[in-house]
Amino acid sequence: MSTFVSAIPPNTAGNNCVRAVRSLKMAQKDIPSLHEALKEDKAQFDDCTPCRVIGSSAFIGLGAYTYTSGHSQLKAQEAVIKRSKSMFGMASRRAAITGTSALLVGAGVYRWFA
Repeated sequence: MSTFVSAIPPNTAGNNCVRAVRSLKMAQKDIPSLHEALKEDKAQFDDCTPCRVIGSSAFIGLGAYTYTSGHSQLKAQEAVIKRSKSMFGMASRRAAITGTSALLVGAGVYRWFA
């Protein structure tokens, strides 16, 4: 019959667990809730009005430029595109340009209000 000799005294292991639970409970009191953390972040990282104006106008301007230049290039290359017999016709290309520009304008509006 062999005897197991432990290097840790029997009461020490139990005390370590109790200390760990106590420190965990104390740490949980210091952790803010999600709502509180988001409120602190918004207050800390809220943009100034000029930043919002510049960011919003950049996105909206890029969306307007994409729409006008994209559709003008499609008109200029319409004959070449139709001759190429590509699986993407004029309608899908117009929809892609319009959708891209709408997303950019939407990002600008979001940037202003968010």
